[in-house]
Amino acid sequence: MLKFVAVAGAASACPGRLFGQAAGPAAPSVRAITDFLETLKKDDDGYGWGDQNISHLTPTFGVVGAYRVLKVTPPNKDALVKYVRTHHPRELKKLEQERRIFDWQQVQALRWLDADAGELRGKIAALKEPSTYLRQYERRGYPIFQSELGAVLSHALLGLPTTGIADAFGSYIDVRCRDNGSFNNTPAADGGDGHVMNTLWALQALQVFGRAPARKAELVAWVRACQLPNGGFTFQPKPMFGGVDDIVYVRAAVRALKLLGSEPAQRDACIAYIYSLANADGGFSDRPGWLSNANATYYALDALDVLGALNTIAGVKRRPLRARQTLPGDLKIFSAQVESHGTGSPTEAVELARSLKIDLWGAKNGKPGWLPRA
Repeated sequence: MLKFVAVAGAASACPGRLFGQAAGPAAPSVRAITDFLETLKKDDDGYGWGDQNISHLTPTFGVVGAYRVLKVTPPNKDALVKYVRTHHPRELKKLEQERRIFDWQQVQALRWLDADAGELRGKIAALKEPSTYLRQYERRGYPIFQSELGAVLSHALLGLPTTGIADAFGSYIDVRCRDNGSFNNTPAADGGDGHVMNTLWALQALQVFGRAPARKAELVAWVRACQLPNGGFTFQPKPMFGGVDDIVYVRAAVRALKLLGSEPAQRDACIAYIYSLANADGGFSDRPGWLSNANATYYALDALDVLGALNTIAGVKRRPLRARQTLPGDLKIFSAQVESHGTGSPTEAVELARSLKIDLWGAKNGKPGWLPRA
């Protein structure tokens, strides 16, 4: 049982005393953060995004994680535990495609809250192999890598034996390992580089199975190469497009490097980047100048904790919130619509686009001749 607890904690990057967490930050800085988190609380005792009136499991997970890093018990903990137990997104709407990431968020949040998650054991125990994604959305049926490995981490968190899933999930992970040691959603044979978030999830799952990464030295170099001149991280070294910094990449990179026994090449610059995400409302944003949210706040705190800098946030200069700007009156607005399956009547699609003043219309996985006819 102790082995399962240790593996579960490491695999889920749980910032508990078991892993030698540094002393927490000074009380005033903690209060500023927790005050922000409580602005996200909704009437049903869950938490949501700042611009929405409803709660959701994902930002609630972020809030619980942030409280855990800060070693602060959330207000009205019992009601929060009940919310996590009863508010899987499938309760809001029947999910067309299974999302195992939500199951993991439930299990991890309950464990962070020191609550019993035994009622989820049966569901998690039944997840013995990777699923297949709906082919009308993903032609080869590749499931979402992080979501699938959520089942592996959930097994460990609940103390379930992992021997029965090691072969199926192990081979699923192995074929997605690149020559440089990184991992991505698609098999390596399909081409393309790895992704830092998928790489972290693979390392955590391999740890659950008691396996070491095959190309450790190459992988350390790869993750370090994801760091940008501003100290932040992007998702892979020198990507062809979209190579922006984001706290979710930063946290994934520092967590992955920690598991590999390393740290960012520019550690101080990385810490300074995380500081730049601190806003005057007490929260942290995904990128400098963006609005604060629950998950960005958790990722920022967790990354600082990994870097041994959590107790320094009292001196962070928080960025004032940007004033709202009025949009110019002469903007030219263009709209687009995607027909998911490219079926139905092309004539009706065109008439609907004309009536709604849609400028661009496309179809995904359309039947032959659908787009030319439209």
